[in-house]
Amino acid sequence: MTNTKLSLHILDNKTFLDGSSSPMRNQIYRLWAREWETIYAAQESAHAPVADGFFRYDLFTCITHENEIAGMSAHSFLHLNDEAALNVEFFKSYSPTFLGKLRADGLEKIMTYESLLVAPEFRSQFRTLPIAKLVSRLGIRLFLETDAQAATCIARNDNSASKLAANCGMVVIEKDIPCRNFSCDAMAMSKAEAKTLDPATEELANYLWENKQFYIGQSYHSFTKTTAPQRHLKVAA
Repeated sequence: MTNTKLSLHILDNKTFLDGSSSPMRNQIYRLWAREWETIYAAQESAHAPVADGFFRYDLFTCITHENEIAGMSAHSFLHLNDEAALNVEFFKSYSPTFLGKLRADGLEKIMTYESLLVAPEFRSQFRTLPIAKLVSRLGIRLFLETDAQAATCIARNDNSASKLAANCGMVVIEKDIPCRNFSCDAMAMSKAEAKTLDPATEELANYLWENKQFYIGQSYHSFTKTTAPQRHLKVAA
């Protein structure tokens, strides 16, 4: 199997409190803060990464290479009937038109797809099978294992994020909307719209998924479809 030094980790950011995930979570936080600071500075945006925003996420998907974080994505869960959630600053990026489209399609349980980031040192090491492509596919695989009815993202147009999301099945609902000084596409997908990628990506993504490590607290047993303990499942007492 190609790139067997890669591994997949799924971390609960809210209820897994026994400390065993802290070293990896700290790595994720450092990558997240460093990359967003660089991105905002390059765009001359007034925004800056703050820990409050990091704590908003429910789950992280991350790929490591020999215990170093190579790439990550972050995910939050909300219901469209939850007024408080929809008034969180980030979620206001989703317009009434966007939310109305989801409601019209009967999609009310949402998993967001955010902060797809790759560590700079790993951007050139895996040119034949980019880490970003793997993270994207594995984030969709996570979506398929939850009770969420739709996955949503605000994908930047100054890089390949929108194209990558579309390749995974995301559909543009609103194009070229402003978000934190970026031009973005507001995108969403149901589970029926999920797409597979090229055979090499699928082979490695399947391998990583089958050998993933969970750091999941007990509260998440209720919303993941697969709740039986797995070989690497670690559950908070």
